[in-house]
Amino acid sequence: MRLRAGYAGEALLLLGFSLAALALRQVNLVWAPSYTDESREVLWAIQIYQGSHYPLTGCDPYLGPIFPYLLALLFHVFGLNLVIPRLTIAVFGALTVPVVYLLARQTGSRRVALAAAGLTLVSPMLTTWISHKAFSAGLTPFFVALTLASLSAAVARPRSGLLECSGVLAGLTLQTHPTSAAVLLGAVVWFLRQPSVGSRWRQAALWRAITLFGLAYSPLLVANLRPDSPLLAVYRVRESHNQLPNLAEYTQSVLLLLKDTLYLVGGGLPPTTPLVRLMIGLSGVALMVGLGLLWRRGHLLIPYVFIATLLTLPLLVRQSSYYYFAFLAPLGYIAIAYGVKQGLEWLRMWLAVVSSGRLKRLPLRLALNGAFAVLVGGVGVYSVGTIVRHYQYLAQQDLTNAAYFELLAVLRQNGACGDRLFLADLGEDWATVAEAEAHYGLWAIEHALILDQCGATSTTAAALEQRLAAQQDAWLIVPDPHSDRFSAGLRLESVARVTLPPIVAQRLPVGVYRVTLRPR
Repeated sequence: MRLRAGYAGEALLLLGFSLAALALRQVNLVWAPSYTDESREVLWAIQIYQGSHYPLTGCDPYLGPIFPYLLALLFHVFGLNLVIPRLTIAVFGALTVPVVYLLARQTGSRRVALAAAGLTLVSPMLTTWISHKAFSAGLTPFFVALTLASLSAAVARPRSGLLECSGVLAGLTLQTHPTSAAVLLGAVVWFLRQPSVGSRWRQAALWRAITLFGLAYSPLLVANLRPDSPLLAVYRVRESHNQLPNLAEYTQSVLLLLKDTLYLVGGGLPPTTPLVRLMIGLSGVALMVGLGLLWRRGHLLIPYVFIATLLTLPLLVRQSSYYYFAFLAPLGYIAIAYGVKQGLEWLRMWLAVVSSGRLKRLPLRLALNGAFAVLVGGVGVYSVGTIVRHYQYLAQQDLTNAAYFELLAVLRQNGACGDRLFLADLGEDWATVAEAEAHYGLWAIEHALILDQCGATSTTAAALEQRLAAQQDAWLIVPDPHSDRFSAGLRLESVARVTLPPIVAQRLPVGVYRVTLRPR
């Protein structure tokens, strides 16, 4: 009975952690940051939902279809809604917290696991950035932690079927983003070094796990293992611009990745203030101590994953981005919690020696346990403060999504929503009139229009000429309908521009026009 009560209390605590993590992620979830190329992934899912496309990959051929099909399913259940894509990522971000607890319990005490889960709960980068954009890579931290937890448990309980489950999870993890291959490499090396891996039963389970991994990853294999592979086409284009780094470049990339990892676990911010620099430094020390202790005590899974990621990720990507290695944050928090706990244990032993027994064991242990709670709590307070500051910054600086929503309101008020609303893509002309990242703006507007059920068709001027019958009214969202490029094949019989609110005029390089068009 006491054991059951303990598990029930643990489950309730983790549920509370997950709900708190989800609540933190709801702040400005749709409003900030602004939509960029995440819209490509959402529009890919909308095509699946509408039945016009059933792809075997994500919108990029190196991404699996797990995220767009999941969104399409949610659209079928709840309808098209602006909240669903980012809310889906936020939910998986919140679920990462209990999964980190399960993984930490494989290598540490309950205190270490609770501390690691708590640090994941208030992680500034995972909360304000990774969980606020509807990218497939936003699922990677969850699936990485779940795969490693399953694999670690499979070694401890060989005949539980968890090894086969790990194979499925590994395939799904690799679907979320190819950089997770670094994690799987480290995990495979760790598993092959286990003493029992050579047993007859283990070999049979391993082959089943490999088969299930292949099935879980099979959509990408089927799509890309052919002569006209879209992935090979992308690789050839990128390889022509980005050759493999030489030794000096590779070393520099490894060091840069290590520095960015310290920023990631220390708050995800550059060291602009003494407090931030102090927290990054302390986090880095605790991380290295924790990884060293895990290695020394034979808990090699997380150290192997860190080493594999640091050594192989610079070969997979040439530019450092938190999205490429955010999965290291939960693993780093486990190592940090382990390092802090062990550091306090060393302090207890040292105090016991220098005090020559004058300090009683129980009060000293209670005091150090309290110090552990204070340290972890202090990091939590600092992290929540960082989250609040980041949200305040976004509210002041990033108003693009608010401009999209104001644009939707204008379209509805003027009766523009419907089959004759066209988003005209002017290609390079769009980029010349746009601000930074506004080449994603057309996708973002289409994303907002479709999910808001306003209705719009993305098109080019040449395609619009073919679609419109002679002398038909239409609504256009373009920077300028009088552009030579746009009006080359069309004659504008009449043009009426809709007055846009200041926030739209300032943030979006477009206008809304009601026009009557005739082919030239």
